[in-house]
Amino acid sequence: MKKGMWWLHLWGLALSGCAFTPSGKMEKALESGQAVVISPGFTEGGALWVRQGNPDQSFTLSVMAEAKTRIGGAYQMVVVEPGTYHLVAASGYAGPGRAVPGALAAPGAIGSVGQLFMLNRMYSEPYIERVWKDRVVERGMIPGATYCASAGRYGDCLVWGQNPPTYYERIAQEAGWYEEKRYRPAVNVVDRVLAFGRRGPLATLEVRAGDALLINTVRVPVLDIGYDAQRCAPGEEKAEVACPLDRVMVESGQINMDFFREQASTGRAPLDPALLARVKAQPVEPVGRRAGRNADGLALYEFSGAPAVAPRLTSPPARRAR
Repeated sequence: MKKGMWWLHLWGLALSGCAFTPSGKMEKALESGQAVVISPGFTEGGALWVRQGNPDQSFTLSVMAEAKTRIGGAYQMVVVEPGTYHLVAASGYAGPGRAVPGALAAPGAIGSVGQLFMLNRMYSEPYIERVWKDRVVERGMIPGATYCASAGRYGDCLVWGQNPPTYYERIAQEAGWYEEKRYRPAVNVVDRVLAFGRRGPLATLEVRAGDALLINTVRVPVLDIGYDAQRCAPGEEKAEVACPLDRVMVESGQINMDFFREQASTGRAPLDPALLARVKAQPVEPVGRRAGRNADGLALYEFSGAPAVAPRLTSPPARRAR
């Protein structure tokens, strides 16, 4: 898989723009022999799941998921082909600053888990500001209509007349406080993509034709990773730094089917009851070493060094040099 494809999947995500509601999208998928995967919505970053044996078929769970895939405001849904999927990459925002390659780094170095790619870019943070605006009155004129003032014996017009113009005014904006979107001055920030090519997949999901699966949260907090900055090198893309990745922590939540049913039954586009009844809970557990829980109560799994459990598939596709 080419390097640019990682960014396409994990940052430029724009799912199909078809106008289906969640019920319509799900019904069409299940009737056509596909499946749907439903997950709690991401609040940051993303996770890339790739199909075993066919790396071109994948799905991304991301904070950038299109609104049409949302269910009840708290969940997102993706349509997938049947098969076995593996968590092979993750992305996230690392914060302000710049990533700098090490002075004596070996290009393309891969750690015991995989590789970390850091992209330097400029970012203008949006914010909302309340501003006072005066009343705006729009004034205009409508020309008077032309009419026949005198007609001939055969219906032809001998004298034309002109009605006077009409002057009007309307309120284009009432005086008051308005919210406007503004942008702060652009600053340097770092985005990260983690590719788990050496360690193998961090989690596995089995999907069959006609499945409607509700999975738990499985994500990688990209600030809690282990790498040696002195082993980083310039990457393939402009303003990119590539580092060997030696440790990651994966967060995994639990499935709350009652809360999901409540969410899916309300809102502007609730799921059809018959489709909601088809949704089954499918827990996904990372294959790393258990490492307690975080402040939010999510289970933590550590990946470092040799695999704690042998991967069930081959490693994800290697990056090709240009």
